[in-house]
Amino acid sequence: MYSVGKVLKINKRHLLVETDEDIDLMQFQRLSDGGQPRVGILLDDQRNASPDQIKKLWAIITDFCSYTGYSQDEAEAFFKKMYMLVYRGRPDISFSFQKKEYANVTEARIFIDMLINYMLTEEIPFSTKTWDEITISYAMCINCLLTRQCLICGNPADIAHYEAVGRGNRNKVDHRNYRFMALCRIHHEEQHTVGVKKFCQDHLIKPVKMNEEQLMKVGLMTRNKILNFDKMKKENELYKLAMEAKAL
Repeated sequence: MYSVGKVLKINKRHLLVETDEDIDLMQFQRLSDGGQPRVGILLDDQRNASPDQIKKLWAIITDFCSYTGYSQDEAEAFFKKMYMLVYRGRPDISFSFQKKEYANVTEARIFIDMLINYMLTEEIPFSTKTWDEITISYAMCINCLLTRQCLICGNPADIAHYEAVGRGNRNKVDHRNYRFMALCRIHHEEQHTVGVKKFCQDHLIKPVKMNEEQLMKVGLMTRNKILNFDKMKKENELYKLAMEAKAL
């Protein structure tokens, strides 16, 4: 059941909403199945996309066109269709401020993340100027790790640990507990020289954890290693419980 309306009053955990149309009470009761009705809230983003977002979006599309030979109109249509099909976005979304269908802040952010993801996955190069303008987001951190491109300059990268791991211990640790960033050899050396915390502060980087599928994709873990670590963890927990019970 989906209804649209406007918020009349809000106070911490209480929200008063007036819907645009009458609510079908019979359907409302049927869906709640005799229990306490529960609803979700999706707040419409009424902020217009910023000029900086639109500039960044067109810079990425321009890089795509330079590499593929697409015209800007063809590229815009291509990515709008992808946005609609993959992200369930509005088919009439516009990046022209004069049009009423102009994108909002949230839509522009999702669209830019989609463009970055596509460019990285397809190994389409960014111009240096465009790369410098891209904000380092969680999605970008993950994509750079999966495609092994440096977060800072876009060059081929190694996978760097945020938490220290000895060279001889890399195959003996559960990488699910660690955070990572993709860095080229030059920036990796800089990280070791100035220290990892200062390096991340200077470059506005927030290292990220990867899930099991991502760790296997980049070659840091295998399914057998994951199963072995899970088995060891369970055995340690059982041993601890047995020791606690013995102490009673």
